[in-house]
Amino acid sequence: MPSELVVTYRELVRLHMRLSDEAAAYQNEIPALVVVLFPEFTQIFTDPCGQTALTVLKAFPSAQAVAEVGVEPLFQLLRTLKPAHYGRPTAQKLVALAKASVSSGRALAGRSLSLRILCDQLEHTQANLARLEAEIEELLTNDPGVKGLQQVPGCGLQDGGSAPR
Repeated sequence: MPSELVVTYRELVRLHMRLSDEAAAYQNEIPALVVVLFPEFTQIFTDPCGQTALTVLKAFPSAQAVAEVGVEPLFQLLRTLKPAHYGRPTAQKLVALAKASVSSGRALAGRSLSLRILCDQLEHTQANLARLEAEIEELLTNDPGVKGLQQVPGCGLQDGGSAPR
């Protein structure tokens, strides 16, 4: 019969795998919606699932929203996120792209809401994954029998700190 520690570890790894799958699904859905709502967005943010891009998309989830808000609020948001990397020129370019966007604007309200929710879900899932990884690391650190287990392929935290998949 497995020990309490083994059962706990097994359960955490299962949850980690399930959340990893969910995060991957969100990371597939978000770019698909961005292509419809603001296809030019990726000219500024190559990865629409990056932290800064997610924050911008949650605040302004369509080309129309970016065009309507204008440069200053977008600049302020970017400045709070990554002041050394994104400045007024980035905000200006994003607004210009939004105003010239080929986005159809169809189903804008529903798709914008979907995008906001997906971005929020991805951030939440990523935070939970980080918590799980810390918990798994704690279990592995405090278990004297784990050294042998970590030698088995697919067990333990590997590949730069991620749990087995």
